Amino acid sequence: MTPRTAAAKHTLWRALGSVLLSLAHILIPAIAAALLPLFTALAVEFLLLISVPLLSGARQPRMAKFTSEWAGWAQFGLGLNVWRHFPHWQGLLAGIAVLWALTRGLRMIEARLQLTLPRGGQPGRGKPDANYRALITPEGGHIRVLSEYESGRAYGPPARTILFDDGVLLAGVGLVARYSADGRYFAAIMPSPEEESDSLLLLDRWDKTLRWGRDSEHFWHIPEFCEPAPVDTPTSAPRRRPSLWLQDFLDTHSATGLKHFQDLWIDAGQHDHVLKQWSTQHACYSTGNPCHRLRLKPVPPISFMAQADPYRCLLSPTWQLLMDDADTGLTTVYETSASCSDDGRLFACKAHRLDAPGSGQVFWWWSEASGWQALPDFERFIGDQIGLDTAPVPSFAENEDALRLDARLASHVPGYGRFGIELREERSALDVPGDVDGHGIAHPATLSVRHVSLHMRLEPGLAGVGLLSVHTEPLANGACAVFSRPYPDAGPAQAWRCRIGDWQLPGLWLIKYRLLDKPCGIVLLPFVQDLGDSPQRAASSFVLALPAEKRLIAGPDFLVADVHDTLYDQIAVIEIAGRVDKNDNPAFGTALAPFDAAAPLPGSGAMASFLAMRKARYYYRIRRFELRLGVLTALPDWRTVSSPQACNAEGDFLYPTPAQNHAAWYFGGHSQSPFGWPHREDRRIGGYVMTSQGYGIGQVGPAMIWSGDGQFLVLTRSAASYDEKWRLLLLDLTHGLLHVAVTALPSRPRFEQFDGQGLLLTLTHPAWDGEKPSEEQRRISLAELTAMPAQAMVAVDSLRLDASQVAARMWWSGRPVGPLAPYYGLEMNAEPFGETFARCIAEYLKEHGSIGHSHPYYCGMGLLCTDGAFVYVQIGDWRPPTIKEAMAMAHKGHANECRVFRNEATFVQWLAAQSDRSLNADEYTPMNCVGNQRLSRRRLQHYLGNGPRE
Repeated sequence: MTPRTAAAKHTLWRALGSVLLSLAHILIPAIAAALLPLFTALAVEFLLLISVPLLSGARQPRMAKFTSEWAGWAQFGLGLNVWRHFPHWQGLLAGIAVLWALTRGLRMIEARLQLTLPRGGQPGRGKPDANYRALITPEGGHIRVLSEYESGRAYGPPARTILFDDGVLLAGVGLVARYSADGRYFAAIMPSPEEESDSLLLLDRWDKTLRWGRDSEHFWHIPEFCEPAPVDTPTSAPRRRPSLWLQDFLDTHSATGLKHFQDLWIDAGQHDHVLKQWSTQHACYSTGNPCHRLRLKPVPPISFMAQADPYRCLLSPTWQLLMDDADTGLTTVYETSASCSDDGRLFACKAHRLDAPGSGQVFWWWSEASGWQALPDFERFIGDQIGLDTAPVPSFAENEDALRLDARLASHVPGYGRFGIELREERSALDVPGDVDGHGIAHPATLSVRHVSLHMRLEPGLAGVGLLSVHTEPLANGACAVFSRPYPDAGPAQAWRCRIGDWQLPGLWLIKYRLLDKPCGIVLLPFVQDLGDSPQRAASSFVLALPAEKRLIAGPDFLVADVHDTLYDQIAVIEIAGRVDKNDNPAFGTALAPFDAAAPLPGSGAMASFLAMRKARYYYRIRRFELRLGVLTALPDWRTVSSPQACNAEGDFLYPTPAQNHAAWYFGGHSQSPFGWPHREDRRIGGYVMTSQGYGIGQVGPAMIWSGDGQFLVLTRSAASYDEKWRLLLLDLTHGLLHVAVTALPSRPRFEQFDGQGLLLTLTHPAWDGEKPSEEQRRISLAELTAMPAQAMVAVDSLRLDASQVAARMWWSGRPVGPLAPYYGLEMNAEPFGETFARCIAEYLKEHGSIGHSHPYYCGMGLLCTDGAFVYVQIGDWRPPTIKEAMAMAHKGHANECRVFRNEATFVQWLAAQSDRSLNADEYTPMNCVGNQRLSRRRLQHYLGNGPRE
């Protein structure tokens, strides 16, 4: 048994014992009073009531409270006893009357002896004082809560900074507090970050003194405050229960007087620090040039009590800027917020005008020629518009008269780590999934922080005219990429010129980049001019700049939100794939239906309107590319595996059978935690499996294994709860059945082998930190697997889905074939359709009008015949485009979306030369459209009546 398990077991027994003692405390007096003879029970109750004031007078408040509680519970048994000795309803009335009279008398005794809480509390429950909870003093004055924060330890109580109406300022006061009966003393718990050092604070509001009870244990509750005043810990705490008497506490704990600072009363230990800080004049910016000197002087307010946050104002003075001992009219909240050039001719600081304190902190620049100049555009430039986190203190750049500010550029993280409907900003290094091993477990990689330096250079003699620039980290060749724009500039705030060394890049750019080491380069995003004031700023592509060759390599056209990383010399960009407008479909938020409206192609004219919705939720995903022989090549977002995957395998993958005759495609799995990057140890859940035979199964994990003959596929399914309960699923491809286990496995499975003897798996039991997990091997025969309850797969078009996925059948029908394309023969069959087959298709179109799917969203490619013209066109959202819309698409040159043939002869000639390869692999299409409802011989044969539907 581990120490943590032993401690948990010990705590469980202790809690059980506490419950049993509480039950005995209630039941013993009640049962005894009910079973004893009536007059004996009345005598016992009378003795208990008499004992309460006697014990209280003997300075035994704990025994008095205990006896009072026994008398209260005995009253219920006495009422039953009275009811039992009188007939029918007379006994009921007599019992109620006796119970009411005894309860009323006990309450009067407790109130007289101050054994109960003031009005608004409950006796014995440890509630804080009702007046403190209402934030008023006993005299009716108000208590201001300046801040409330966690005490610093796990599951610890919160703490407050409070200000009484007479100016007494107390920091770190807990929520448990109480006043004395005369209102003179205020007792409160002082939570501490340490586990065992909560202390008691006692404030004498008349003498303005403090006392601390630092030798106590956990003071979580103050049930009572009287003469004497017991202070208790909770019954659940495995410690002694100390009782403190007020007079003893006053006699044994020394008092420390509060000190007056302007209109506040503060702790004496803090007073010296505050006084030193406010009385010191800082002359910190004199240089070798004795002509000029910038000084900061603290400016106390007229009244701290009048401030919105007196405590913050007390600890953080407002500093007045003095230039050559003359008032500049500027103030700042940063003691070290100013800097000067080496020769003492230029000063810069972050401050606001003294006569406009609510105007906000902006940067100010001073020179002999122009005096003080505000730089409001510089403040706006470093704000949230470009995602920069800047340091509050400026400096001067070397060898130039330019203001310099260090900053970090935010890294954007899609939800679930790789895709999602949110884009978070992170300004620190991140551990992200990197390379995976043979079982799909990802090794962590570091996503570094992008550090930049902001420069502002003013033109000599021209007030407020200069140049803004952002300098990136050095590239591998030592040069920096410099984004610049004139100041002031009437152009868009996010449009910048870019220069790398002596190479001036054409066009305008966004300040979103990633450095590429091999080869030396930088990934940039071009600025799109026609987006206007769209709140969502995106690029129409990404560009790889190679300074050594002075060459720009453009990526494919799609909406890009940011450059994500350049790990392993791959280029990862965040694509805006679609927009989420509603969530009333059963597949919402899953890989089947991640968005409602697909993002338009750049240049189509719909890009600005797509990004114009201010409260829209956009769907993001990461796409990766690689530079091969000078050409950017798209990398698939899945991998091909040859061995069983683990329950925490990362990403999508293709898993062929041992004979390589068919395969299973796993996609859409995510971490059990829906926020941030998935941890390596977290299991992946909520994925989908699609096989090349058309079977679709939902809500499964990545752990799976093929049988040796490829006729069975064992899968796993786990709920979203944090308890690792895994169920085995067996897909029988021969009979079209899905077997589901009734009982769950006790721990995480790892598949080892699936042969004629059955399934061999290893169960990994979790262990505490620093311990080796235990493992147990188990073999399940094929007979046991096939004996599990089975359900027939439901036929939906050309697919067969498990019952839970029938409601999402339209989204399954629209799934791209993706990596399963080779197993459909789509990428390998290059044989032309031929003229005979093409004429048969033309005759079918003249008779029926169209060939194509009809369902929501993307429907793949189809064929139309209208007014003697034939159209090869992309279909979407239930209907094909009209001939006018198709002509417009064809006129724009989107050959992969639309081709128009004026007569039958040209159409037959074109179709006869096509093949599965030319219409699927050779056409330029996005990765997720390869094999996705596109034309093939197999699909066209279905419409002619002599082939299965694809």
